[in-house]
Amino acid sequence: MAEEASSLVGIIETTVEIKSSPEKLHGMFVGKKHHIPSASPSFVHGCELHEGEMGQVGSVVTWNYFHGKVMKERIESIDPENNMVTYRVLERVM
Repeated sequence: MAEEASSLVGIIETTVEIKSSPEKLHGMFVGKKHHIPSASPSFVHGCELHEGEMGQVGSVVTWNYFHGKVMKERIESIDPENNMVTYRVLERVM
């Protein structure tokens, strides 16, 4: 029996209470991604830059999560005035 490939398309949005300024959190998720495993070691084990320059539109990063999950993403847009960043997930390994 042949397996069917499945894909999900959509937008994920959530609200999380944190003890940090929006500017610091935005800065970490855009240009200092290597700090995220230290901030959340039980969930994020590491990240690696594959293309471009860290924190720039078009850069591609691979994330290593708990239980061997891996995700590759690309920054699509950055809006520092509103502390927003848009990513596109390129690959997932579960």
